[in-house]
Amino acid sequence: MFFTNIVDVPNYELYQKRRENLVKVIKEKNSSIKKGKVLLFGNFDDENTNFRQESSFLYFTGIKQPSHAISIDFDGSSTLYVPNSGWFSKDWLLNVIEPTEKNKKKYNVKNIEYFGEKFRDFYLAPYFKKDQVSNFLKTLIAHVKEGGKLFIINPDDESSYIGPRRFFGRIRKFASEIKDDQVKDISLAISQIRRKKDVQEIAKLSQAIDISILGHEAVVNSMGDGVYEYEVKAALEYVFNANNAYAGYPAIINSGKKATYVHCEDNSSQIHDGQLLLVDAGAKIDGYCADITRTYPISGKFTKRQRELYEIVLAAQKYIASIAKPGYCLTNKKNPKKSLRHLLMDFLKEKGGYDKYMPHGVGHHLGMDVHDVCSPLIPLKKGDLITIEPGIYIPEENIGIRIEDNYWVTDNGVVCLTEMLPKEPDDVEQFIKDCKAGKSLFDENENWDDVD
Repeated sequence: MFFTNIVDVPNYELYQKRRENLVKVIKEKNSSIKKGKVLLFGNFDDENTNFRQESSFLYFTGIKQPSHAISIDFDGSSTLYVPNSGWFSKDWLLNVIEPTEKNKKKYNVKNIEYFGEKFRDFYLAPYFKKDQVSNFLKTLIAHVKEGGKLFIINPDDESSYIGPRRFFGRIRKFASEIKDDQVKDISLAISQIRRKKDVQEIAKLSQAIDISILGHEAVVNSMGDGVYEYEVKAALEYVFNANNAYAGYPAIINSGKKATYVHCEDNSSQIHDGQLLLVDAGAKIDGYCADITRTYPISGKFTKRQRELYEIVLAAQKYIASIAKPGYCLTNKKNPKKSLRHLLMDFLKEKGGYDKYMPHGVGHHLGMDVHDVCSPLIPLKKGDLITIEPGIYIPEENIGIRIEDNYWVTDNGVVCLTEMLPKEPDDVEQFIKDCKAGKSLFDENENWDDVD
């Protein structure tokens, strides 16, 4: 069964409401500031990779084209800025956005304006020229000269929001009039809004989960003694692509000792009976990403030792899932009794000192990014979407085991959204047997389109 009928129909009215909510949150946190512009920037295109839009820009605009920006005034009105290259690129590219009344209505914005002067290229490049953004510069400089503030995503770290920060950093090269005290970071406000997933978002994630499970079925179908890891990966990604999705992150598909390296992206080895195959792979569709890990015995049967360790990891995951709820943190060394990672490590220690073989976190936030917004130090809230992914990695035994599922945080606990993919050891063995026999977990629902 394939889900090729899944097509994203953007709801631009929803994106407008999200922008209005963002302005509301920012104004509440900055009540003394009366004149402000919120600036959101998309990612730049890179001809060497498939383009993926910056997640927050996509969340608040629904726009998938590269090197666009949106300015949201404190009155809630939005202006979309587009590169002045449509005259050239529209003969090459699909869905070029130009400043027309039709597009203003379509994207639910007050205005669409060019960044600056005409240029002959597809999109703005990361080191764009001043004249290519002259109109945008003029607007921002006039705003700050009148005492206005600029609100952008600009956290004080080394690795997040690289695209937007790079974009605005280039803008400031041409605008010395913009002073540091006129620029305010909104990354915390973005996190506050994006972390809570509504039913519509969970529905999108559910599509990604279903496709991910189909991908895991393809993994099991393709694995066997002497097969290469990259052949397994190819089967996985074929299913993702065949369902209008793609890998939400580089799939981790490793066997034997390589599986003891938590994030080994090398897929060049042969797999063999007697080994375990660790598969950390999730599909992304319509901007939402699943993240599922299973560990499969390549022969179809766990050895006694493999099953022993597997059952410890599974018990650890069940334990953490049973206590996770609002008020607990993914990790917090200042309050270990409310820290899921500390509680996980205590559990593994009591099971035989296996805490020393668990080097990573208990999980992370999930959504439009595989490691989504929100610090693991902040207590969980209703509406959060997280993973729980304990593991045991023993290099001297060539055994690496991880089990990862996706959970939606409710008032009193968490709901597992990926429960359909088997993880009890007996069920995993049966799952492998069924896949090899051509059966699918979706077979019983193959006629669901005909059900009233």
